[in-house]
Order: sequence, then C-alpha cells, then structure tokens
Amino acid sequence: MASIGASLTLKLPERVGSEIVGVILISYVLYLIFKPAFKLKPRFLSAVLGGAGSGFMGGLTGVGGGALRAIVLTAFNIPKSVYIFTSGVLGALIDASRIGTYFLGGTRIEKSLMLGFLIFIPTSFLGAEVAKKIVDKIPQQKFRIIIAIFLFLLGIKLLIFP
Repeated sequence: MASIGASLTLKLPERVGSEIVGVILISYVLYLIFKPAFKLKPRFLSAVLGGAGSGFMGGLTGVGGGALRAIVLTAFNIPKSVYIFTSGVLGALIDASRIGTYFLGGTRIEKSLMLGFLIFIPTSFLGAEVAKKIVDKIPQQKFRIIIAIFLFLLGIKLLIFP
C-alpha cells in the first residue's frame, strides 16, 4: 500500500494528501474527546486495515502514515513500549517501500542531501533513545492523551501549512 500511495504522490498535488490527513487526525481527536474509552479490539482485520491505511497514507504524504499508524495503535490501547516498537518497525518498512517507489518513479535526491544521511540516520537513533527516556516517565494512562494532543496539532499544521 505504501508503494501505491507513493506512486500517486508522483501524480497528485502534495496539498491534497496533507489536507486529507489533517482532517482525519482532527476528526479522530475530536471523536476521542466525546468517546474517551474508545478502543479497537486487536483483531487481525483491524490490524490489516490499519496497516494498509498507514502504508497508503505514508506513501502518499510521508507524515500521514505515521499519524494514521498512531491512530490505530492508540485505538488498540497497547502498552507504550509495544506502541513505540511497532510504530518504529512499521515506519521503517513503509519508508523503505515509498522511497524505493519514488526512486523508481524518477525522483532523485541531490548529492548533498545524500551525504546528509550520514548525519540523519545516526541522529534518528539518538532521537529515539531520548524519546524513550521521556516516554518512560509518562504514565500509561496519560500516554494516549499525549499522543492525541500531538495528532491534533499535526492535523492543524497539515490543514494550515500542507
């Protein structure tokens, strides 16, 4: 699904995908305000549909996949350590798929940006370690609320500055 979303990126205006993701994120958070106990049962079909949607939106918008993945994983109300691990692994798989599709579709990265990956990749691991230390201090019952706040802020950003 990430490849399909990525191939559409090469044909659609970027703004469209960003605005769709923004509306989805804001709608989800507003829904949680009115239904704070909302949970999805961790069933195979829910996981497959959530993964497919996350992959598609990740391919289409980049940031949308992680946001949709956050919606699904928080709806499962899983422990935060499982959430972080699952999100990281799925994000890496989706990004590898979409970047490959962009490359095969003719998109090229400037040489200076390619050299930046020597800094970007180790920095992302450092950021993950710092985030883990912060998340360890957040009680499990507040974790979902904090994720929802950031999803709402991201939704607003995507609507206003796609």
